[in-house]
Amino acid sequence: MLAYIAPRILELNEVREGFSFVDPVLNLFSPVDLTWWIFLMLYSGVFLTFYYISDKPVRFMMGFQAYFFLLSSRLIAMTLLPLKAPETLIPLFDPFISSLSSGIVLKHDLFFSGHISVAVLLAYIVENKKMRYILWALAVFMSIFILLQHVHYTIDIFVAPFFSFAIWRSIEVFNKKLGFTPET
Repeated sequence: MLAYIAPRILELNEVREGFSFVDPVLNLFSPVDLTWWIFLMLYSGVFLTFYYISDKPVRFMMGFQAYFFLLSSRLIAMTLLPLKAPETLIPLFDPFISSLSSGIVLKHDLFFSGHISVAVLLAYIVENKKMRYILWALAVFMSIFILLQHVHYTIDIFVAPFFSFAIWRSIEVFNKKLGFTPET
Protein backbone atom coordinates (compact mmCIF):
# COMPACT_ATOMS: atom_id res chain seq x y z
CA MET A 1 0.00 0.00 0.00
CA LEU A 2 2.80 2.42 0.91
CA ALA A 3 4.55 1.57 -2.37
CA TYR A 4 1.40 2.77 -4.15
CA ILE A 5 0.82 5.90 -2.05
CA ALA A 6 4.39 7.19 -1.67
CA PRO A 7 5.10 8.08 -5.33
CA ARG A 8 1.78 9.91 -5.60
CA ILE A 9 2.42 11.96 -2.47
CA LEU A 10 5.95 12.77 -3.66
CA GLU A 11 4.71 13.89 -7.09
CA LEU A 12 1.89 15.93 -5.55
CA ASN A 13 4.39 17.54 -3.21
CA GLU A 14 6.41 18.73 -6.22
CA VAL A 15 3.58 20.97 -7.46
CA ARG A 16 2.33 22.21 -4.09
CA GLU A 17 2.99 25.70 -2.88
CA GLY A 18 5.67 25.59 -0.20
CA PHE A 19 7.95 28.01 1.53
CA SER A 20 11.68 28.49 1.69
CA PHE A 21 13.97 30.23 4.11
CA VAL A 22 17.51 31.50 4.35
CA ASP A 23 19.91 28.78 5.46
CA PRO A 24 23.06 30.41 6.88
CA VAL A 25 25.12 27.24 6.37
CA LEU A 26 24.22 26.91 2.68
CA ASN A 27 25.01 30.60 2.19
CA LEU A 28 28.64 29.92 3.13
CA PHE A 29 29.49 28.12 -0.13
CA SER A 30 28.40 27.53 -3.71
CA PRO A 31 26.87 24.14 -4.53
CA VAL A 32 28.93 21.32 -6.03
CA ASP A 33 27.50 18.35 -7.96
CA LEU A 34 28.33 15.23 -5.94
CA THR A 35 25.40 13.11 -7.11
CA TRP A 36 27.36 10.01 -8.06
CA TRP A 37 29.38 10.05 -4.83
CA ILE A 38 26.21 10.37 -2.76
CA PHE A 39 24.57 7.39 -4.47
CA LEU A 40 27.77 5.35 -4.35
CA MET A 41 27.81 5.83 -0.57
CA LEU A 42 24.06 5.24 -0.12
CA TYR A 43 23.87 2.07 -2.19
CA SER A 44 27.15 0.74 -0.76
CA GLY A 45 25.59 1.08 2.68
CA VAL A 46 22.37 -0.59 1.54
CA PHE A 47 24.21 -3.52 -0.05
CA LEU A 48 26.53 -3.95 2.96
CA THR A 49 23.54 -3.99 5.30
CA PHE A 50 21.57 -6.45 3.15
CA TYR A 51 24.62 -8.70 2.99
CA TYR A 52 25.05 -8.52 6.77
CA ILE A 53 21.40 -9.22 7.64
CA SER A 54 20.71 -11.76 4.89
CA ASP A 55 21.08 -14.62 7.39
CA LYS A 56 19.37 -12.78 10.26
CA PRO A 57 15.62 -13.00 9.60
CA VAL A 58 14.44 -11.12 12.69
CA ARG A 59 16.86 -8.25 12.10
CA PHE A 60 15.87 -8.25 8.41
CA MET A 61 12.17 -8.01 9.36
CA MET A 62 12.90 -5.23 11.87
CA GLY A 63 14.82 -3.32 9.22
CA PHE A 64 11.83 -3.42 6.89
CA GLN A 65 9.48 -2.42 9.69
CA ALA A 66 11.71 0.54 10.52
CA TYR A 67 12.00 1.57 6.87
CA PHE A 68 8.20 1.44 6.51
CA PHE A 69 7.72 3.80 9.46
CA LEU A 70 10.62 6.02 8.39
CA LEU A 71 9.10 6.46 4.93
CA SER A 72 5.66 7.00 6.44
CA SER A 73 7.08 9.65 8.78
CA ARG A 74 8.76 11.44 5.87
CA LEU A 75 5.54 11.49 3.86
CA ILE A 76 3.61 12.89 6.83
CA ALA A 77 6.32 15.49 7.54
CA MET A 78 6.41 16.61 3.90
CA THR A 79 2.63 16.88 3.83
CA LEU A 80 2.49 18.94 7.01
CA LEU A 81 5.55 21.09 6.25
CA PRO A 82 5.77 21.79 2.50
CA LEU A 83 9.15 23.31 1.72
CA LYS A 84 10.54 24.71 -1.51
CA ALA A 85 13.98 23.52 -2.45
CA PRO A 86 16.92 25.81 -1.75
CA GLU A 87 17.32 28.20 -4.70
CA THR A 88 20.88 27.03 -5.32
CA LEU A 89 19.95 23.33 -5.36
CA ILE A 90 21.70 21.01 -7.78
CA PRO A 91 19.06 18.28 -8.27
CA LEU A 92 19.94 14.84 -6.98
CA PHE A 93 19.09 12.42 -9.78
CA ASP A 94 18.79 8.85 -8.47
CA PRO A 95 19.59 6.56 -11.40
CA PHE A 96 18.04 3.50 -9.71
CA ILE A 97 14.79 4.94 -8.33
CA SER A 98 14.20 7.08 -11.43
CA SER A 99 14.24 3.96 -13.59
CA LEU A 100 11.43 2.50 -11.45
CA SER A 101 9.27 5.62 -11.23
CA SER A 102 7.95 8.36 -13.48
CA GLY A 103 11.45 9.77 -13.88
CA ILE A 104 10.60 13.06 -12.20
CA VAL A 105 13.60 14.45 -10.34
CA LEU A 106 12.24 15.31 -6.91
CA LYS A 107 13.20 18.70 -5.49
CA HIS A 108 10.63 19.26 -2.75
CA ASP A 109 10.95 16.01 -0.80
CA LEU A 110 12.54 17.94 2.00
CA PHE A 111 11.80 17.90 5.69
CA PHE A 112 13.56 15.54 6.60
CA SER A 113 16.36 13.99 4.51
CA GLY A 114 15.49 10.50 3.35
CA HIS A 115 19.07 9.80 2.30
CA ILE A 116 20.48 10.62 5.70
CA SER A 117 17.69 9.00 7.70
CA VAL A 118 18.12 5.76 5.73
CA ALA A 119 21.92 5.86 6.06
CA VAL A 120 21.61 6.29 9.83
CA LEU A 121 18.92 3.61 10.05
CA LEU A 122 21.29 1.17 8.32
CA ALA A 123 23.85 1.81 11.06
CA TYR A 124 21.25 0.93 13.70
CA ILE A 125 20.16 -2.24 11.90
CA VAL A 126 23.58 -3.91 11.96
CA GLU A 127 25.12 -5.24 15.18
CA ASN A 128 28.70 -5.65 14.00
CA LYS A 129 30.76 -2.75 15.40
CA LYS A 130 33.09 -2.47 12.41
CA MET A 131 30.18 -2.47 9.99
CA ARG A 132 28.35 0.06 12.15
CA TYR A 133 31.36 2.42 12.10
CA ILE A 134 31.55 2.13 8.32
CA LEU A 135 27.84 2.92 7.98
CA TRP A 136 28.10 5.88 10.38
CA ALA A 137 31.06 7.21 8.37
CA LEU A 138 29.03 6.87 5.16
CA ALA A 139 26.15 8.76 6.81
CA VAL A 140 28.46 11.58 7.93
CA PHE A 141 30.08 11.93 4.50
CA MET A 142 26.68 11.78 2.79
CA SER A 143 25.44 14.55 5.09
CA ILE A 144 28.36 16.75 4.13
CA PHE A 145 27.99 15.97 0.43
CA ILE A 146 24.23 16.61 0.43
CA LEU A 147 24.84 19.98 2.08
CA LEU A 148 27.63 20.76 -0.40
CA GLN A 149 25.18 20.05 -3.24
CA HIS A 150 22.47 22.17 -1.54
CA VAL A 151 19.98 19.28 -1.86
CA HIS A 152 18.54 19.88 1.62
CA TYR A 153 18.44 22.62 4.19
CA THR A 154 20.75 22.09 7.15
CA ILE A 155 17.79 21.39 9.44
CA ASP A 156 16.70 18.52 7.14
CA ILE A 157 20.08 16.89 7.64
CA PHE A 158 20.23 17.65 11.37
CA VAL A 159 16.85 16.12 12.32
CA ALA A 160 17.06 13.01 10.11
CA PRO A 161 19.15 10.94 12.58
CA PHE A 162 16.68 11.70 15.36
CA PHE A 163 13.80 10.28 13.33
CA SER A 164 15.91 7.20 12.54
CA PHE A 165 16.80 6.68 16.19
CA ALA A 166 13.23 7.14 17.45
CA ILE A 167 11.82 4.76 14.86
CA TRP A 168 14.51 2.11 15.35
CA ARG A 169 14.13 2.27 19.12
CA SER A 170 10.34 1.92 18.80
CA ILE A 171 10.76 -1.10 16.53
CA GLU A 172 13.15 -2.70 19.03
CA VAL A 173 10.72 -2.18 21.92
CA PHE A 174 7.73 -3.40 19.88
CA ASN A 175 9.49 -6.56 18.72
CA LYS A 176 10.85 -7.28 22.19
CA LYS A 177 7.28 -7.18 23.56
CA LEU A 178 6.31 -9.70 20.88
CA GLY A 179 9.20 -11.94 21.90
CA PHE A 180 11.35 -11.31 18.82
CA THR A 181 14.98 -10.76 19.70
CA PRO A 182 17.31 -9.77 16.87
CA GLU A 183 20.19 -12.09 16.09
CA THR A 184 23.74 -10.82 16.51
